[in-house]
Amino acid sequence: MENCMNLVPAGGVQTAMIAPVPGMESGAAPEKCTCLDMPPLETLTRPHNSARMKTILTCLLVLAISVTLSNAACSFQLLKPGMSDGCLDSNGELHEFGSSWRSADCNDCSCSRNGIRCCSSFVTPVDYNKEKCVSIFNKETCTYEVVEKDDHSKECPVRAWVG
Repeated sequence: MENCMNLVPAGGVQTAMIAPVPGMESGAAPEKCTCLDMPPLETLTRPHNSARMKTILTCLLVLAISVTLSNAACSFQLLKPGMSDGCLDSNGELHEFGSSWRSADCNDCSCSRNGIRCCSSFVTPVDYNKEKCVSIFNKETCTYEVVEKDDHSKECPVRAWVG
C-alpha cells in the first residue's frame, strides 16, 4: 500500500492535497489514496502590481496634500428665524441672499437662504526662520509678509503656508 503522505512535498500541503476515495466509510483506513496536484501557493495569492500600488500611493499623497492646503478656516452661521430679506452678519449689517463680501477681519463671506458662510481669505506662514524673521499681517491687503526682524525691507523665504 502506497502512503499518500509521502507524495506531499516537503513544506506541507501547499502543493498537494489528499482527497478521500469515493465509497470509503468514515474512519476507515484507506487502502488507496487519490492525490490531487494543486497549483503553487504563489499562484493562489494575487501578486501585487507595483505600478498600480505606486499609482494608489501617489493619489493618497495628493489627497493628503490637498486636504492640508484646502481652506480649513471656514465657519457657518445659520440664518436667524424670521429672516426673509437676507443675512444679518455679526456687525448687524444686512446682506442680500446670493451676495458675497469681504469682512473687516479678512473673511470672504456669502449669504444663502441657509445662512452665512465665511472663510479666511489669507494664508498664514508657518515654516520660516522664526529666530531671524517675523511675520507681519497687512489688514488692508489681507496678506502676511515675512521679513527680517532687524531689517523689514528684506523678505525671508517661507517654506509652508496654511489657510
